[in-house]
Amino acid sequence: MASVDAQAAIVRVLDAAASEDDLTDRQVEGAVALLITYQHGMRPVQALCLDVTHVRFFRDASDDLACVLSFHAAKQTPGNEFELLRQVKPEWVPLVARLHATALAHGRQRLFNATGPITFWDRAVVLCKRFSVQLDSTARSLRHTGAQTLADAGHDRASIQAFLGHKSAEAASHYIRASFKQAELINTALGASKLYNSLLDISTGSFVSADEIQLAPEDQQIGAVVGYRLVAGVGLCKAGQSSCAYNPVTSCYGCPKFMPSLDRESHVEAIEGMRDQVRLYLKQGISDETPAYRQLTRALAGAQQALTLIDDRPKNHG
Repeated sequence: MASVDAQAAIVRVLDAAASEDDLTDRQVEGAVALLITYQHGMRPVQALCLDVTHVRFFRDASDDLACVLSFHAAKQTPGNEFELLRQVKPEWVPLVARLHATALAHGRQRLFNATGPITFWDRAVVLCKRFSVQLDSTARSLRHTGAQTLADAGHDRASIQAFLGHKSAEAASHYIRASFKQAELINTALGASKLYNSLLDISTGSFVSADEIQLAPEDQQIGAVVGYRLVAGVGLCKAGQSSCAYNPVTSCYGCPKFMPSLDRESHVEAIEGMRDQVRLYLKQGISDETPAYRQLTRALAGAQQALTLIDDRPKNHG
């Protein structure tokens, strides 16, 4: 399995690559190879079988570009083959769009230009080097990491079977750990899981002081009602809230335009507000797969990480 730090590094590489305009064709191919393997746990042979017709783009409810990939399930007996539909993480859709456009421009039916698993993965390694990350994981280890992460999050054998693309749930049994109880799942939902917290890093923006927040234009000062609480002072938005289509506070943590406050109490208040909302969701029985629920848990992890960085700041900065 890939370590938590290795997974965080992969996410950072893909986020950075999606915002770069000067990637080479091979680097774009490496980025898509990495995201398919990391996000969806697909084998290289499944990715290499993709052709341009297996990539479908559409506009979601927010009019953002979305992408669905259709993979062949590997190792199936003749006559029992089936397709695996997977939606690409929204932030990484531009990478697939660029590779798809390149394939069409070159008159290529296949999505990837790589001709084998070794070349396929070498391009992912090269892409990581561009962002000063050494990719030690293999495609196989990332596939196993994805399955184990689902097991650790409380998913059953059927869910893991669907992720792996197996006809039988037997393979999933290797990843189920009986020691994970419902209390641990609730802790994860409330942002109290150490594993979940360390997977999601705070944004790359600089921290700002309370005085800097007060002196900034009002539109850049982040505040909102979260749960049952009025939360303010968590930081600044470089772009301004009026130009952002997302909910303030809950969508800020992890956003590259977010500059978190050095005031730890503002983040504590944000965490408590988000926990109020999570508790309400749990009480109402809202699925943990809904976008709003997942956004809250991501934001909680980001806020927890902000607190960690603030607490470590004297040690790190002398």
